[in-house]
Amino acid sequence: MKVQPRLDVTPNVAEEIRRLARFQGIVMDEVEQVLSAFGDHNLDTYAEVVITERGLELITGGVGSVAAELASIARHFGAPEDTARTFLDCAAAFPERMLGLKVCLGPEAAPPTLYVRTMCSTNEGLVWLQGRVSTAALVEALADNRTLYGLGFASREGECAIKTYSLGPLPDDTIGFHSWRATSSGVVKERKRYWPDVPWGELPLTSWRWRRLARFAARELGYDVAGHFATTERDNEPDELKLYVERIGAIATDRSAQ
Repeated sequence: MKVQPRLDVTPNVAEEIRRLARFQGIVMDEVEQVLSAFGDHNLDTYAEVVITERGLELITGGVGSVAAELASIARHFGAPEDTARTFLDCAAAFPERMLGLKVCLGPEAAPPTLYVRTMCSTNEGLVWLQGRVSTAALVEALADNRTLYGLGFASREGECAIKTYSLGPLPDDTIGFHSWRATSSGVVKERKRYWPDVPWGELPLTSWRWRRLARFAARELGYDVAGHFATTERDNEPDELKLYVERIGAIATDRSAQ
Protein backbone atom coordinates (compact mmCIF):
# COMPACT_ATOMS: atom_id res chain seq x y z
CA MET A 1 0.00 0.00 0.00
CA LYS A 2 1.26 3.46 -0.84
CA VAL A 3 2.33 5.45 2.22
CA GLN A 4 0.79 8.92 2.36
CA PRO A 5 1.96 11.96 4.33
CA ARG A 6 -0.05 12.43 7.52
CA LEU A 7 -2.28 15.44 6.97
CA ASP A 8 -4.89 16.82 9.36
CA VAL A 9 -6.09 19.44 6.88
CA THR A 10 -5.83 20.02 3.16
CA PRO A 11 -2.33 21.43 2.58
CA ASN A 12 -1.81 24.98 1.37
CA VAL A 13 0.59 24.03 -1.40
CA ALA A 14 1.10 27.58 -2.62
CA GLU A 15 2.26 28.68 0.83
CA GLU A 16 4.57 25.66 1.12
CA ILE A 17 6.15 26.60 -2.20
CA ARG A 18 6.64 30.19 -1.00
CA ARG A 19 8.31 29.06 2.21
CA LEU A 20 10.58 26.61 0.42
CA ALA A 21 11.47 29.26 -2.16
CA ARG A 22 12.46 31.76 0.53
CA PHE A 23 14.60 29.11 2.21
CA GLN A 24 16.27 28.34 -1.12
CA GLY A 25 16.80 32.02 -1.96
CA ILE A 26 14.64 31.92 -5.11
CA VAL A 27 13.34 35.19 -6.56
CA MET A 28 9.78 35.48 -5.25
CA ASP A 29 8.45 37.25 -8.36
CA GLU A 30 9.24 34.09 -10.33
CA VAL A 31 7.43 31.97 -7.75
CA GLU A 32 4.32 34.14 -7.88
CA GLN A 33 4.25 33.97 -11.67
CA VAL A 34 4.23 30.17 -11.56
CA LEU A 35 1.58 29.99 -8.83
CA SER A 36 -0.62 32.46 -10.72
CA ALA A 37 -0.29 30.48 -13.96
CA PHE A 38 -1.12 27.18 -12.25
CA GLY A 39 -4.11 28.66 -10.44
CA ASP A 40 -6.07 27.26 -7.53
CA HIS A 41 -8.10 24.91 -9.72
CA ASN A 42 -5.08 22.98 -11.00
CA LEU A 43 -3.38 22.84 -7.60
CA ASP A 44 -6.62 21.67 -5.96
CA THR A 45 -6.73 18.76 -8.43
CA TYR A 46 -3.12 17.60 -8.28
CA ALA A 47 -0.08 19.10 -6.58
CA GLU A 48 3.38 17.61 -6.12
CA VAL A 49 6.36 19.46 -4.68
CA VAL A 50 9.82 18.49 -5.93
CA ILE A 51 12.81 19.58 -3.85
CA THR A 52 16.22 19.90 -5.48
CA GLU A 53 19.49 20.82 -3.81
CA ARG A 54 19.33 24.49 -4.85
CA GLY A 55 15.83 24.94 -6.22
CA LEU A 56 12.38 23.44 -6.35
CA GLU A 57 9.80 22.30 -8.86
CA LEU A 58 6.01 22.20 -8.88
CA ILE A 59 3.91 19.57 -10.66
CA THR A 60 0.21 19.80 -11.38
CA GLY A 61 -2.11 17.93 -13.70
CA GLY A 62 -5.45 16.36 -14.45
CA VAL A 63 -7.18 13.98 -16.81
CA GLY A 64 -7.72 14.39 -20.55
CA SER A 65 -9.34 17.77 -21.10
CA VAL A 66 -6.58 19.77 -19.41
CA ALA A 67 -4.01 18.95 -22.13
CA ALA A 68 -4.30 22.25 -24.02
CA GLU A 69 -4.15 24.29 -20.81
CA LEU A 70 -1.05 22.47 -19.56
CA ALA A 71 0.67 22.89 -22.93
CA SER A 72 -0.13 26.61 -22.93
CA ILE A 73 1.38 27.10 -19.46
CA ALA A 74 4.45 25.11 -20.48
CA ARG A 75 4.97 27.33 -23.54
CA HIS A 76 4.63 30.43 -21.35
CA PHE A 77 7.50 29.22 -19.17
CA GLY A 78 9.81 28.32 -22.04
CA ALA A 79 8.82 24.93 -23.42
CA PRO A 80 9.58 24.84 -27.18
CA GLU A 81 6.63 24.48 -29.54
CA ASP A 82 7.88 21.08 -30.71
CA THR A 83 7.79 19.78 -27.13
CA ALA A 84 4.26 21.08 -26.49
CA ARG A 85 3.01 19.73 -29.82
CA THR A 86 4.48 16.28 -29.24
CA PHE A 87 2.85 16.17 -25.79
CA LEU A 88 -0.52 17.09 -27.30
CA ASP A 89 -0.10 14.37 -29.95
CA CYS A 90 0.56 11.84 -27.21
CA ALA A 91 -2.40 13.00 -25.10
CA ALA A 92 -4.63 12.54 -28.17
CA ALA A 93 -3.18 9.08 -28.90
CA PHE A 94 -3.77 7.93 -25.30
CA PRO A 95 -7.02 9.67 -24.28
CA GLU A 96 -8.37 10.00 -20.76
CA ARG A 97 -4.99 9.37 -19.19
CA MET A 98 -3.54 11.34 -16.29
CA LEU A 99 -1.56 14.33 -17.61
CA GLY A 100 0.99 16.49 -15.86
CA LEU A 101 3.14 19.60 -16.05
CA LYS A 102 6.32 20.40 -14.13
CA VAL A 103 7.72 23.93 -13.90
CA CYS A 104 11.15 24.44 -12.30
CA LEU A 105 12.36 27.32 -10.14
CA GLY A 106 15.84 28.34 -9.04
CA PRO A 107 19.25 29.17 -10.51
CA GLU A 108 19.58 25.86 -12.38
CA ALA A 109 15.95 25.63 -13.51
CA ALA A 110 15.31 23.53 -16.60
CA PRO A 111 12.49 24.21 -19.09
CA PRO A 112 9.10 22.68 -18.24
CA THR A 113 8.29 19.01 -18.69
CA LEU A 114 4.86 17.70 -19.75
CA TYR A 115 3.68 14.17 -18.91
CA VAL A 116 1.26 11.50 -20.12
CA ARG A 117 0.67 8.46 -17.90
CA THR A 118 0.31 6.20 -20.94
CA MET A 119 -0.19 2.86 -19.13
CA CYS A 120 0.06 1.05 -22.45
CA SER A 121 1.95 -2.01 -23.62
CA THR A 122 5.64 -1.38 -24.21
CA ASN A 123 5.26 -2.45 -27.84
CA GLU A 124 2.39 0.02 -28.38
CA GLY A 125 4.46 2.77 -26.80
CA LEU A 126 7.50 2.01 -28.93
CA VAL A 127 5.37 2.08 -32.08
CA TRP A 128 4.10 5.54 -31.14
CA LEU A 129 7.66 6.74 -30.41
CA GLN A 130 8.98 5.67 -33.83
CA GLY A 131 9.83 8.69 -35.92
CA ARG A 132 9.86 10.93 -32.85
CA VAL A 133 12.99 9.62 -31.12
CA SER A 134 15.61 7.00 -31.83
CA THR A 135 13.99 3.83 -30.48
CA ALA A 136 16.76 1.30 -31.10
CA ALA A 137 18.36 1.71 -27.66
CA LEU A 138 14.95 2.05 -25.97
CA VAL A 139 13.98 -1.40 -27.24
CA GLU A 140 16.91 -2.82 -25.27
CA ALA A 141 16.36 -0.59 -22.22
CA LEU A 142 12.68 -1.57 -21.97
CA ALA A 143 13.11 -5.23 -22.94
CA ASP A 144 12.05 -6.51 -19.50
CA ASN A 145 8.91 -4.36 -19.31
CA ARG A 146 5.49 -5.29 -20.65
CA THR A 147 4.07 -1.86 -19.69
CA LEU A 148 5.22 1.64 -20.62
CA TYR A 149 4.01 3.43 -17.53
CA GLY A 150 4.43 6.98 -18.82
CA LEU A 151 6.17 9.48 -21.06
CA GLY A 152 7.61 12.91 -20.31
CA PHE A 153 8.21 15.65 -22.87
CA ALA A 154 11.06 18.09 -22.31
CA SER A 155 13.75 19.79 -24.40
CA ARG A 156 17.46 19.17 -24.72
CA GLU A 157 19.84 21.28 -26.78
CA GLY A 158 17.01 22.69 -28.83
CA GLU A 159 15.16 19.47 -29.66
CA CYS A 160 12.34 17.56 -28.06
CA ALA A 161 13.56 15.00 -25.54
CA ILE A 162 11.20 12.25 -24.45
CA LYS A 163 11.51 10.52 -21.09
CA THR A 164 10.25 6.97 -20.66
CA TYR A 165 9.01 5.67 -17.30
CA SER A 166 8.80 1.99 -16.47
CA LEU A 167 8.74 -0.12 -13.32
CA GLY A 168 11.35 -2.63 -12.29
CA PRO A 169 13.73 -3.71 -9.54
CA LEU A 170 16.16 -1.11 -8.21
CA PRO A 171 19.65 -2.00 -6.90
CA ASP A 172 18.20 -2.92 -3.48
CA ASP A 173 15.43 -5.03 -5.13
CA THR A 174 12.75 -2.46 -4.30
CA ILE A 175 10.27 -2.05 -7.17
CA GLY A 176 10.51 1.51 -8.43
CA PHE A 177 10.66 3.61 -11.56
CA HIS A 178 13.41 3.68 -14.17
CA SER A 179 13.55 6.55 -16.62
CA TRP A 180 15.50 6.87 -19.86
CA ARG A 181 15.85 10.05 -21.94
CA ALA A 182 15.79 9.83 -25.74
CA THR A 183 16.03 12.29 -28.63
CA SER A 184 16.11 11.84 -32.38
CA SER A 185 19.88 11.36 -32.02
CA GLY A 186 19.64 8.45 -29.58
CA VAL A 187 19.35 7.72 -25.86
CA VAL A 188 20.97 10.32 -23.60
CA LYS A 189 23.75 8.87 -21.46
CA GLU A 190 22.03 9.32 -18.15
CA ARG A 191 19.67 7.20 -16.12
CA LYS A 192 17.16 8.18 -13.48
CA ARG A 193 15.87 5.88 -10.75
CA TYR A 194 13.01 6.52 -8.31
CA TRP A 195 12.71 4.83 -4.92
CA PRO A 196 9.08 4.94 -3.68
CA ASP A 197 7.67 5.84 -0.27
CA VAL A 198 10.88 6.67 1.59
CA PRO A 199 10.34 7.88 5.20
CA TRP A 200 11.90 11.31 5.65
CA GLY A 201 14.30 10.14 8.36
CA GLU A 202 15.67 7.39 6.09
CA LEU A 203 16.57 9.59 3.11
CA PRO A 204 20.21 8.91 2.06
CA LEU A 205 21.16 12.57 1.76
CA THR A 206 24.78 13.24 0.80
CA SER A 207 25.60 16.81 1.80
CA TRP A 208 25.23 19.29 4.64
CA ARG A 209 23.06 21.48 2.42
CA TRP A 210 20.70 18.59 1.68
CA ARG A 211 20.40 17.63 5.34
CA ARG A 212 19.67 21.24 6.33
CA LEU A 213 17.00 21.48 3.63
CA ALA A 214 15.39 18.21 4.71
CA ARG A 215 15.28 19.35 8.35
CA PHE A 216 13.52 22.55 7.30
CA ALA A 217 10.94 20.67 5.22
CA ALA A 218 10.26 18.22 8.07
CA ARG A 219 10.05 20.75 10.91
CA GLU A 220 8.44 23.70 9.15
CA LEU A 221 6.22 21.96 6.58
CA GLY A 222 5.56 18.60 8.21
CA TYR A 223 6.93 16.50 5.36
CA ASP A 224 7.46 12.96 6.59
CA VAL A 225 7.50 10.77 3.45
CA ALA A 226 9.08 11.26 0.04
CA GLY A 227 6.65 9.79 -2.48
CA HIS A 228 9.79 9.19 -4.54
CA PHE A 229 13.49 9.69 -3.85
CA ALA A 230 15.21 10.04 -7.23
CA THR A 231 18.79 9.82 -8.42
CA THR A 232 20.03 10.88 -11.85
CA GLU A 233 23.25 9.13 -12.80
CA ARG A 234 25.68 10.54 -15.36
CA ASP A 235 29.18 9.43 -16.30
CA ASN A 236 31.95 11.14 -14.31
CA GLU A 237 29.51 13.31 -12.32
CA PRO A 238 28.00 13.04 -8.83
CA ASP A 239 24.45 11.72 -8.73
CA GLU A 240 21.76 14.41 -8.80
CA LEU A 241 19.14 13.93 -6.06
CA LYS A 242 15.48 14.99 -5.95
CA LEU A 243 12.68 14.53 -3.42
CA TYR A 244 9.10 14.22 -4.71
CA VAL A 245 6.33 14.94 -2.18
CA GLU A 246 2.74 14.40 -3.33
CA ARG A 247 0.48 16.87 -1.55
CA ILE A 248 -2.93 16.73 -3.27
CA GLY A 249 -4.49 14.10 -5.52
CA ALA A 250 -1.79 11.45 -5.10
CA ILE A 251 -2.30 8.41 -7.33
CA ALA A 252 -1.19 5.03 -6.03
CA THR A 253 1.41 3.38 -8.26
CA ASP A 254 0.33 0.09 -9.82
CA ARG A 255 3.44 -1.92 -9.06
CA SER A 256 2.11 -4.90 -10.99
CA ALA A 257 2.50 -2.89 -14.23
CA GLN A 258 6.03 -3.99 -15.08
